[in-house]
Amino acid sequence: MVRSNPLIALLNKYIDRQFHRYFDDPEHCLKAVALDTAMHQYFEAMLGLSREEIVRRTARYAGRALERCMASMLREIFKH
Repeated sequence: MVRSNPLIALLNKYIDRQFHRYFDDPEHCLKAVALDTAMHQYFEAMLGLSREEIVRRTARYAGRALERCMASMLREIFKH
């Protein structure tokens, strides 16, 4: 099963460590979310996941990432 692939799990953790720290930065979060999503999709495709599986996995985390980004932007707007 795809979820039990240790290489995918390792790459996901590495990618997350690189980009998730910027999800709460209103100036960089949109770029970070886009790069995070692109990196996940790229490596999932390179490791042979089907297009449907990549779409399913992206839908699972992209919405939460964008929500976190937008919340940081709104906090910045209402702070001033």
